Amino acid sequence: MSIPIFNIINSVIAGTALVFSIASFSLYFKEQKNSRFNLKMEFDSSDSFYFNALEMANGNKESLIVSVRIKNDSNQPICISDIQLFFSEQSVLSAPNISEYPYPESLPDETFATIKDENGLLVIKSIYGDGIKYINLSKNLIKCPLYLNAYDSVKGFILFPLAGSSRHQTTIRLVTARGNANFTFPITTKSNHEKSFEYKNY
Repeated sequence: MSIPIFNIINSVIAGTALVFSIASFSLYFKEQKNSRFNLKMEFDSSDSFYFNALEMANGNKESLIVSVRIKNDSNQPICISDIQLFFSEQSVLSAPNISEYPYPESLPDETFATIKDENGLLVIKSIYGDGIKYINLSKNLIKCPLYLNAYDSVKGFILFPLAGSSRHQTTIRLVTARGNANFTFPITTKSNHEKSFEYKNY
């Protein structure tokens, strides 16, 4: 017994509609996923360390420099209103919202990790191969508010003059109107960073 031609046509149409529906739903869910709040932070351990305190307020012992790339992995723009050093829900410290950081009078003009440039601004020293690399913060400092377009990213340094004292696990919080994102990294302690300079005998 032969199958009527209109049954075959109906079956083909129904199959095509089913495939189209599945593809449409997959695309919809992918778009929904990409539109969600999705920040990422890539951490560079070689240029992230605690060092002699730039500010001594409230018994502060050390400052912190962190080298990162911050990425917006969603299809919507995100504005980061604050970057914080996170200790607990009740205790956070914000990075300064300035592009140039004046070298503090409390420090000698050169330490293991810092140097004063000709304009009196802070420059960070970092171990680089068999020598030293100088990081000009006035050109590379990340500050807020930070606006990232869809799938955009920014690379630079986050400075925390007030960091308390060094710890082996350090958490940084990005604050936005769409939610907060915490990132935890192992960062070199002050003593280990200084020992690295001593070992290379500069």
